Amino acid sequence: MKIIGAVGTVAGAGVTIYGVSKYKSANLMYKTCMAVGVKSADIWSRRMSDYEVYIIVGAIVLLIGAIVLIAGFLVQGKQNQFTVSQEKEGSTSEKLAELQKMQSANLISQDEYERKRKEIIDKM
Repeated sequence: MKIIGAVGTVAGAGVTIYGVSKYKSANLMYKTCMAVGVKSADIWSRRMSDYEVYIIVGAIVLLIGAIVLIAGFLVQGKQNQFTVSQEKEGSTSEKLAELQKMQSANLISQDEYERKRKEIIDKM
């Protein structure tokens, strides 16, 4: 998802930059033709309109690409949080085995063992 977003962002930026560059050139030619009084000024005016479309389409692709890129980072962050929380919690059987070891080594009393065992089982 991040790759698609990055490609879209770069492509959108490229099209937008191309459109702006060509629009500026066409605008300069249009102004020159108008100043000199050449009839081809209309051609340059139409080209400017064409390049405006490039600019708009490029900006839209750039925006969509940026949104997809950001979404890719957000989704990855959520997946990482989920994985870390799963690793921290461990499985129920692992927790019960650890609790049993602690009780066998007299690190916790029988009452503490029973209470904690009930908590672990209730969370299932």
